[in-house]
Amino acid sequence: MITNILPRVAGLAVCVAAMSATSITAVAQPVRDWNECTANSDSVAAADLSIAACTRAIQSRRYKTSDLAVLFANRGLQRSYREDLAGGIEDLTKAIELDPLDATYLDNRGRLYRRLPQLGHVRAISDFTQAIALNPQEARYYYHRADSYTSEPVSDFVKAIADYTQAITLDPNFAAAFRQRGSVYMLSTPRDFARAMSDLNRAIELDPQDAQNFVMRAGAYQLAPDFDRAIEDFTQVIRLQPESAEALTNRGIAYMHRDQRHNSSAIADFTRAIALDPQYIEAYSNRGYAYILDTPPDFERAIADFSQMAALNPEDPEGNRLREMAIQARSDPDFDKGVDQ
Repeated sequence: MITNILPRVAGLAVCVAAMSATSITAVAQPVRDWNECTANSDSVAAADLSIAACTRAIQSRRYKTSDLAVLFANRGLQRSYREDLAGGIEDLTKAIELDPLDATYLDNRGRLYRRLPQLGHVRAISDFTQAIALNPQEARYYYHRADSYTSEPVSDFVKAIADYTQAITLDPNFAAAFRQRGSVYMLSTPRDFARAMSDLNRAIELDPQDAQNFVMRAGAYQLAPDFDRAIEDFTQVIRLQPESAEALTNRGIAYMHRDQRHNSSAIADFTRAIALDPQYIEAYSNRGYAYILDTPPDFERAIADFSQMAALNPEDPEGNRLREMAIQARSDPDFDKGVDQ
């Protein structure tokens, strides 16, 4: 009888072991999915994996209320990285329904609304306002609302400046808030150059590695106009972003304004920009103008650049229009280089 018991005990042990393994797997899978869902994604492939993990965790029914809200919110953000704004907004709306007191969900949904056309910024402002009501000490929420106030169709610079100011009050080292407030001062009527430069200088002091700070100050110098200083700032942008065709093109434009009718420096920058990005239409457009406005004008190369514009974007008539303008200018003995830039 004893010998007959042994197989039964062994069989029971195997059964228990199998049940334990199954239980451990059943528990471990949602945990792995949670970790993968809430991890930061740095690529499209990673976002796809994260979305799948979030979906499995949501469907597991293991998570409730605030935890479930985290899963929906993270899936919503991952969907936005895949340019699925509707899906992202839908998931964040579900997160808000599950946990209406978490201001970050409202802030994140507002940031997605901002990317929608037409009334996106209006909806975004509503979400940012609710987030501020829940957490009035968070500087980012004022900053995000201010960004929406500066955008069409809202364009309320007074409210934008007030929100940027509040963000700075809450976080005196908020470099981006200084930068954005400075840019609004430059766009306001009347333009407040002194305050703009004070803010843009402060932004650079706080974060000298952010190329956008130099871009904004260079733009302010161009409006001043002070093209030498604009060129210096665009040179800093190129130092920080040496592979940026846009940065080279911007500096080339500043050279054109400064060195009227002597455009070798500008043409060199536009040519480097094209080498970096052969599809960058702005570089062809501006180099074409630089050839026409050079001394002497080089109509053939201008025509070639405008033709390339037309080839790169056949739906836009601007390339053909500029090419025809250059052809007519080439045959005009009285051409005085009075081309509108």
